[in-house]
Amino acid sequence: MSAAAMSSPSSFASACSVLPRLLARCPPLRHSRHHLHPHHKPVPRCFSAAPASAPPTHSSSLSTAAATPNAPLPPSPVEPPLVAAFVNNIMKKGKKATARRIINTALAHVASEAPQFPSPHAAFAAAVEKAAPLFKIVGVKHGAKSIQTPTPLTERQRTRTGIVWIAQAANSSNSKIPGGVRIGKEIIDVLNGTSSVLQKRLQVHKTALLNRSNVVLTDRRLRKF
Repeated sequence: MSAAAMSSPSSFASACSVLPRLLARCPPLRHSRHHLHPHHKPVPRCFSAAPASAPPTHSSSLSTAAATPNAPLPPSPVEPPLVAAFVNNIMKKGKKATARRIINTALAHVASEAPQFPSPHAAFAAAVEKAAPLFKIVGVKHGAKSIQTPTPLTERQRTRTGIVWIAQAANSSNSKIPGGVRIGKEIIDVLNGTSSVLQKRLQVHKTALLNRSNVVLTDRRLRKF
């Protein structure tokens, strides 16, 4: 179409009526990044929508709890102080679980053989109190002589001495019987007054009574210096 024809109003109107039909025949444009507006800026990947995270599993929660330093620990079993002292005094080579198993066997034996006590722990406490001495004999040098001097024991020393004596008397008995049963039998013998531990305690008290005057001599010797 020439420029003279386009300049007339009738030809321009006919061209405008043909234009919509031509556009309808054209294929639609694909929406890709090559056909976007020239001033359009693509969105960076760091700001794109993140994929949905999977729900935490049991193993991940356990690892998180283990990695937390201030996570609460499960409560440890609490045992009476006398039972703990028995366990610590009969323990050998750091085998505390073995010593605790022996004491539990002894407690079970005492519970079956001494039903007059409200609990086996009460029977243990009564036996240790009955076997614990009040004094110990200490050799104090006075010139060329060694003088036997009775020395009073504290409550903790008395408890430990009674436990050690009961354990030694149990070890000297029949070795074919399990250790827990032997300790339980010795506890019963102490309560019944037939144990050798009571004879040992009586001998220590007799020796302390015979040498009671040496306490005064020791004090005089210390005052001279």
